[in-house]
Amino acid sequence: MTQQVAPLVFIDTETTSLDRYTREVWEVAMIRRETDGSETSYEAMVAGVDLSEAWPVSLQIGRFYGRYDMAGSWNARGHSPAGDVARSIEAFTRGAHLVGAVPSFEDTSLAPLLKRHQLAPAWHYHLVCIENVLAGYFGVVPPYSSGELSMRIGVDPEQFERHTAMGDVLWVKAQWDAWQAQMAMHPSDRVYT
Repeated sequence: MTQQVAPLVFIDTETTSLDRYTREVWEVAMIRRETDGSETSYEAMVAGVDLSEAWPVSLQIGRFYGRYDMAGSWNARGHSPAGDVARSIEAFTRGAHLVGAVPSFEDTSLAPLLKRHQLAPAWHYHLVCIENVLAGYFGVVPPYSSGELSMRIGVDPEQFERHTAMGDVLWVKAQWDAWQAQMAMHPSDRVYT
């Protein structure tokens, strides 16, 4: 296994749409792995999410209406005020590399949330996409299936609660760890040292 020289944050969000200008984060999950291998986790549902420009298909995929109780008070369901979530995200990701399935989506979804609360992203600008890592490792060219790439590294996506923030974080982390284990077993497969 290659030595980890900076913290990693495995990250995923559920949002109201795919539109980069109007989407809002309603759920976020993260697992931070320090260079010594220790891990901490964070997950939250954001209170008071604006659905005025939401895409019904996005809400359906994330099962918004089954998992986000709009009728109850935010604290009864564990929803957190957006400012608290923004401060937690900024502190949790500070100095870390974001690792996700298309983490540029999280980058462009979370930056506006931080900005609304007078914060700036403090994560490292090099984002790590597990799909790109595995596609490169296996020599697969786009378009590719994230599920097929996952199966090729030995991680069954059906074993995770997909399209929930923490479920997808755990799935990405399992793929990363399987890839790292594969690299340790077959060091000649490394493209770089």
